[in-house]
Amino acid sequence: MLTIGVVEMVVGVMVITRWTRLGAYIAIIWLLLIATNLLTTGRYSDVLCAI
Repeated sequence: MLTIGVVEMVVGVMVITRWTRLGAYIAIIWLLLIATNLLTTGRYSDVLCAI
């Protein structure tokens, strides 16, 4: 979880600096992977519907 937090902070910094486009693409991929994980496990479908 610590590594995930560091990655999310780095992406957040990228979004607010001059690397906005690259940070945004990484954030999109990250969120799609989370949604895919929720969809494939079959659990937490209520969370998936909120996305």
